[in-house]
Amino acid sequence: MTDVEGFTARTGAKVIHGGHQACFILKLDEIHMPPREIFTGSATTGAAEAYYSTLLHELTHWRALPHRCDRDLSGRFGSEACATEELVAELGAAFLWLVTP
Repeated sequence: MTDVEGFTARTGAKVIHGGHQACFILKLDEIHMPPREIFTGSATTGAAEAYYSTLLHELTHWRALPHRCDRDLSGRFGSEACATEELVAELGAAFLWLVTP
């Protein structure tokens, strides 16, 4: 188990593997992740980094619920609120990556 997997397990987040899209489903309070095998690397990162950075991004969205961090998730795609939440999730994933190598 990697440090990221251990960290994610300790949060208590429900992570469901399957499908073709990574997302946090607010109404179900679940993170959905595609199978690890579909993640690919790039010139600067490997497939594992792609998978784990996506997982940490979705985990940051998971933290937004009122009984956790209470961030506003009401914005529709393309709205300023949605853009702000996506920025928060990207920064959150980057910070979490630094502390869970």
